[in-house]
Amino acid sequence: MTPEREVEILKRRLAMSTKYWMRAAKAALDGDVRELRNRVEMIEAGPLDIVLSDQEDAR
Repeated sequence: MTPEREVEILKRRLAMSTKYWMRAAKAALDGDVRELRNRVEMIEAGPLDIVLSDQEDAR
């Protein structure tokens, strides 16, 4: 992947993240803090470990 492509992907991720945080913040200002609380809890929890299993083990 080219560096330019990586930058484009990161820019899109940042734009989407900003959009979702703004939506949550606006809802919180209107009195509904559920979405904002969920976002904060997800960040506090940290990344999830993803375990990929062998195809035979999945059966």
